[in-house]
Amino acid sequence: MKPFLLTLLIASTVSAALFLLGASAQSIEDLRAQQTHLEDDLTSVRAKIEALGKQQASPPKPYYIAAFGLYDVDSAGGVEPSIHLVNPNKSSPIKYANIKMQLFDRVGKPASSSICEGSTAWVKMTGPIAFSDDVRKGRWDPVWYNHSGWCIKLIELDIEFMDGKHRRFTSKTLPSVLKEGLKNGCPPNGPEFQE
Repeated sequence: MKPFLLTLLIASTVSAALFLLGASAQSIEDLRAQQTHLEDDLTSVRAKIEALGKQQASPPKPYYIAAFGLYDVDSAGGVEPSIHLVNPNKSSPIKYANIKMQLFDRVGKPASSSICEGSTAWVKMTGPIAFSDDVRKGRWDPVWYNHSGWCIKLIELDIEFMDGKHRRFTSKTLPSVLKEGLKNGCPPNGPEFQE
């Protein structure tokens, strides 16, 4: 094809495109600016679609501990812990959950009880807690007596299921069964109940 005819063909194609876009009076720079804006919008939409796809593709991780912390420290120094437990196991209800925890003071040191030795204690939740149940909230009367009790750290979780199976989580594996966003330990800003 001769260069003159090729130029004429390109010019007529561009004129037709401008007409179709309703931009016959616009400059090429204006069209390029519109194109850039549309490409940015398209990139943004693609990113949103990809993010939604990832959310739908990865279900939330299963967890046993939905929340934990100190429910109260009474006027006598009685420290009352609380734990919210769920059962992500479809195959069997939880029969018992034994939880070992440790009490800490405001500076992050273990806080021993004034009526018994040690800063650690075991508490027990009794089921059955089925898969479909909502959160089971456990709260215990004073487990320790120490006016400086500030927060708790979970040390161990031992779960017995109705079918006789057991699951045990230690300090190293406990983070894997905490609800997303929970930290096992004392928050730097105080003893807020972690939910």
